[in-house]
Amino acid sequence: MKKKLFVIGAIVLAVALVAGGILFAMRPRNIDVAARMTNEMVHTEDGALPFHMYVPRGDAPGLGWPVVIFLHGGGHGAGHFAPAQLNRDFPVLQLLFDEQNSVDHTAIVLLPRCPQGYRWADGEPNVSGRLFAMLDQVRAHAAVDDARIYLIGNSLGGFGTVSLLAHHPDVFAAGVANAAGWSRYDDPALLPNLVQTPLWLFQSDDVRWSRDLAHGIEQLGGTVRYTEFSRSRRGTLQRALAEPELLPWLFAHSR
Repeated sequence: MKKKLFVIGAIVLAVALVAGGILFAMRPRNIDVAARMTNEMVHTEDGALPFHMYVPRGDAPGLGWPVVIFLHGGGHGAGHFAPAQLNRDFPVLQLLFDEQNSVDHTAIVLLPRCPQGYRWADGEPNVSGRLFAMLDQVRAHAAVDDARIYLIGNSLGGFGTVSLLAHHPDVFAAGVANAAGWSRYDDPALLPNLVQTPLWLFQSDDVRWSRDLAHGIEQLGGTVRYTEFSRSRRGTLQRALAEPELLPWLFAHSR
């Protein structure tokens, strides 16, 4: 009996160690992302938009670099994020710049900052026009693969992601929205546009937002990935970023 318990214990320990190793491998490392990104500014008739930009070194692929745009949740402001904030508050940047991920999924990375009092795309006033001006400015300095422009959004940025996909189904290849859903500020008539663009939703709190959106897309004949986490002290975004299929799924799509 003792021997059987010992064997069972050893198996459990081995599984835990393997699982722990996998989780550790998926966790973004402590990378100085601020040192890799430049502070940029785009100016439009509507106003300015500060953003941080990373462009991979070396020659771009024949079709250009894919682009990942991260739309943050909180953190409105008139200027750029401080280096400490970039390194501390944006695990998605740590994930994208992880040594293995940056090899397998090399891309231009853009982190705009939403001005106080504005939304990303849903509702008024919003900065959607400035976001497209930002893309135009990036195209003037780097080779962009227009068939592989991706959005990742958290909370307010998640709603912005869904809104941008709905308003511009011919622009983005895929989107990831965390802690978000269909915005009450957007026209429901735009919902069918989401059938055309792959979307992965993550949620743990206020689940009806994402559940309703996923159900609505499915009712229209579309396919959406929906991952719902149980409530935990660990943030939904961190758990979403730990999904091993996230980046391969995102980068597999093109228009």
